[in-house]
Amino acid sequence: MGRPPSRVSGRRAKASVVLHGEEARDRMSGTAARENEMPLAVYTTLSDPDAAHRIARSAVEARLAACVHIEEIEAVYRWDGEIRDETEYRLLFKTSEAGYDALAAHILDNHPYEEPALWALPMTKGSASYFGWIDTESSGA
Repeated sequence: MGRPPSRVSGRRAKASVVLHGEEARDRMSGTAARENEMPLAVYTTLSDPDAAHRIARSAVEARLAACVHIEEIEAVYRWDGEIRDETEYRLLFKTSEAGYDALAAHILDNHPYEEPALWALPMTKGSASYFGWIDTESSGA
């Protein structure tokens, strides 16, 4: 099984200027720029690939996330007094800061774990146009 074809197959990708800090916020379009917010990378893990795909797809369909990456990982952790070594699926949701609470509620409401891992990191540097796309696509509308 190979990688899917590139979205810019046969064409050169349009170059984006990478902006940082205030300059990125000033040049972004959409709500995030107006409210001085940066997009978030939101993470969770699941043991079942079907459940991972269901949560990812439903979040994008509900416009709670612009995109979700799913990757297979190995996790080593202690649970109920035992060390466990298991395959899990890490989901990386890209969303707006304003949309975090709704996305987190969606993840927690649909997550099968007793104690789901859920955390977010701000995307402080990146392409202004990409940040604008995340903001637009994760509007919840």
